[in-house]
Amino acid sequence: MFFGNYEHTIDEKNRLVIPSKLREEAGVKVFILKGFDGALSVYKALDFQKLVAEIQSLPFNEKISRDYIRIQLASAAEMDVDKQGRIQIPTHLMNKYQMNKEVVIIGVGDHFEIWNKDKYLDYEKQIEKEFESNAEKLSKHE
Repeated sequence: MFFGNYEHTIDEKNRLVIPSKLREEAGVKVFILKGFDGALSVYKALDFQKLVAEIQSLPFNEKISRDYIRIQLASAAEMDVDKQGRIQIPTHLMNKYQMNKEVVIIGVGDHFEIWNKDKYLDYEKQIEKEFESNAEKLSKHE
């Protein structure tokens, strides 16, 4: 399981060192794709296969499903983790998701997310205000 919060930098060749606490769980091959709220999502191979199975179970004859399937899978890229524990983020994803040198990596269970540092800090600041009330609302769904 991925968890924690890590500040890292991306080098001039778009390489990012996966934090050591996440690296062992990630393995030697990962998949990066569009996440939510402006983040990139990174899955280890097994969990990416599970995600794809869930996506493929959606009814392609319904427009909302087609739209989601196309955007989600078109954004995916397979990457090898090098011996230094780095991945090279594709330039088109760097540009599209406004990643710059400073990023925040957060573990969110079955995957981890890569955020532009400024965007994440803004997001966190907004969401922190609602944390307790959201927790209460979610507990009522059990």
